[in-house]
Parts: sequence; C-alpha cells; structure tokens
Amino acid sequence: MNIVIANERVYMIESLKDFAPDEKDVGVFDPEQITEKYKNLFYDRIIIDITAIRNYHVISNIQRVTLDLDASKIILLLDDSELCASPQFLSALVSMGVYNFASNLESLEYLLNNPNQYKDVVHYQDLGRVDAHALEGRKNINNAYHIIGIKNITEHAGATTLAYMMYKELNGYYEATAITAGADFAFFYDKEISCSAPELLGKEIGRHASKDVIIVDLNDSDEKFCDVVLYLIEPSTLKLNKLFKNGTTILETLKEKKVILNLSNLNEVELEEFEGETGLQTFAQVSSLNDKNIGHEEITTLLLKLGFNRVGNNEKNGDKKSIFVDLFKNI
Repeated sequence: MNIVIANERVYMIESLKDFAPDEKDVGVFDPEQITEKYKNLFYDRIIIDITAIRNYHVISNIQRVTLDLDASKIILLLDDSELCASPQFLSALVSMGVYNFASNLESLEYLLNNPNQYKDVVHYQDLGRVDAHALEGRKNINNAYHIIGIKNITEHAGATTLAYMMYKELNGYYEATAITAGADFAFFYDKEISCSAPELLGKEIGRHASKDVIIVDLNDSDEKFCDVVLYLIEPSTLKLNKLFKNGTTILETLKEKKVILNLSNLNEVELEEFEGETGLQTFAQVSSLNDKNIGHEEITTLLLKLGFNRVGNNEKNGDKKSIFVDLFKNI
C-alpha cells in the first residue's frame, strides 16, 4: 500500500513513473490529522509533501508526524525554501529518523526504489546543532507545545505580563524561556529571558530552541514560528467597544482559535453572555493577578490545559513565592 499526502508539489508526485498511490490526500493538514488517519495502517511507502503539514517551518510539527508514523517508510518531499536547504534542518530530520528526503523529481524516484539507511545520511547529522538538542528535549514533555505565542487583541490586554508569569511558573518544572518581539522584557531584569527586534524574532527563537518551552510575546510579529497562539481579550466595555468600532469582522478570525479573557472579572453568567454574543469559545479566563507572585491557580490551570502536566505536581507550588528578590538583585 502506498500513500501520498500532498499540497503545493502534488504535480511532482503525479509525474512519478510506475507509482500509483492507494490513498491520496491533497491540502494542508494538522499533524494530528495525518497521524490519526494513517498511524494504524500498514503501508510500504508514504510520500509527504512538506507543504501539506500545517506550519511545517516549526520543526516540532514535523516531529509530531514522525513520532506516530513509521519514519523509515516516509519520503519527505521538501520545497525549495532556504529552511529546507539548511544544514540545521536536514540534521534535525536525520535526528528524527527521517532518512529519505528529496527536493526534485529525480531524487524522489530514486528513493522509491533505493531507500536510504542511516549510513547514507549520517553526514547531514550534527548532534551539536541546536535543532537536534531541541528535538531530543521535546520527547520528554509529552504533547505539550514547544513554542507558545501570546498576542493582544484588545489594546494592552496584558500579553507581556502574562507571558512572563507563564514563564516563571513553567521554569520550576521545565527548561523554559521567554522572548518578546520588542523591549518590554528588559524591565523585568531577568537574564534568562530576552528581547528581540521583530525582524530577528525567528533567529532569537532558534537560539533558544533547545529549551522545552519558549513563551513569545508577539506584539505585531508574525505568528508562523509558534506551535500555538493565545489571543488575549480584555472584556471590559471600553476595550470591547474600541475593538468593535469598525465592525466585528475580527471575531471571524478568532473562531476556532485559543481565546483568553485576560484581566477579566466576568462571572459565569457574564462569561456565557460574552460567548453567546461573540460566537467565541474561550479557552481560559485569567483575572488581574499580582505579577510579583507565582503559584497562581489560574496560571497553573492554563498551563495544564496546554499540556504541561508537571506544573502543579510539586508541593512548592502551593506557596505563592515573591519575585521581588529576583527583580531587585538584577537592578
């Protein structure tokens, strides 16, 4: 049985000689959609056009596919982007056990009849590269997200502070860091987090890729580097009226997204009314919290929902610890 999952390069796969797939999907798919459909099937070869994997430039999305499918039977058809040609990327593929990858029709046809073994691709691998370390680290944190972006939808909805509080909570259980596309994190005086110019955000994320989790305060930067994005709305009358002054089309873009009501004091009835009127399903609600403490139940609950199961399983989490010491010792 042969399987094809294709998108932009479907034309190339359809040009293969003497190859007829038994199953073919064309489009862009979440990693989980691919694995759920094919993980229990027996197949000889599965050709995956890399552009068919949603957000394939986030390396952990490719890894999610390879963990549940037989990587030795995958032929990954690369695009002609700078990313797919980079030594770091190819090294990461080999670290995942993907030894068969091609970028043109000739190579694809060759691999169908002459699949690579590790000895054929070992020259691509450099375990000292950050990508390889990052992939090894991901195996130990179950299905938790690797790179989490946070973005304000209403003005000043608290993305920077929430990102920092999530980082502080995670840091006791995982190797975590936080990055802001701007300069705001500089005022936390924490040497373990960093600021980045928006146009250099991708490089800064790559520099920290060996961490278990990276929290990114996106501001207006591109979301493409993130596994998931949390969209923050402060549900006050003033902020909502400002948001909707030019219409409510923003709501359509947020459906099926992870919406957080931040700095929110809505009760259960008001929350139901908000969801009913906006058509949004909120992922979590976080009230106005004291950012000088960690161990907040609402932050813990949010992180657990994102898959970070170690959080909250330590006695020290029950005590709200002051971060004043961390602030003042760095000034």
